[in-house]
Amino acid sequence: MYTFVTPRRLAPVTVIPAGALDRAIPLLPGTVPLYLSYLFAMPTLVWLGRGRAWLLPAFFAGALAAGVCLVCHLLHPTAVVWPTAHDDWIAWLQRIDTPLAASPSGHVALPVAIAIVLLALRQRSAVLFAAWSAPLMVTTLTTGQHRAADVAWGGAIGIAAGAFTLTLLRA
Repeated sequence: MYTFVTPRRLAPVTVIPAGALDRAIPLLPGTVPLYLSYLFAMPTLVWLGRGRAWLLPAFFAGALAAGVCLVCHLLHPTAVVWPTAHDDWIAWLQRIDTPLAASPSGHVALPVAIAIVLLALRQRSAVLFAAWSAPLMVTTLTTGQHRAADVAWGGAIGIAAGAFTLTLLRA
């Protein structure tokens, strides 16, 4: 979806500068596979939730979070300036990814939204998504793909999408 939005920006790109926290976090090439595990968030949700009543609200929350991030990327495009890659893993990631669509971080928003709904519905799989969300947040920084502000905004969108979904469920 990002490949659809990033070339169709509706405003100039804003570069998110690295703050003190960002500069203090080292690049950790070994975290690239966990960063890429984000691609399995929705398929894992569907696999775990097939035939269960909680699948639709959890899927909706994740899709809502991802959709809000995409609209943000379209209306207020952002980018990061990547640190110099001194390792093959980081260099490879920079070749296959884009520095665009930095803030808010969908890598954070989507699993957080899913975890919020599953936790509120008291589902055991909530532990998986909560445990997955925390390291994903870290890997967005240790791969140099996002800044701390992107992670915070992604977390806020994930919490809001999860809360909105729960509000709809209770209405």
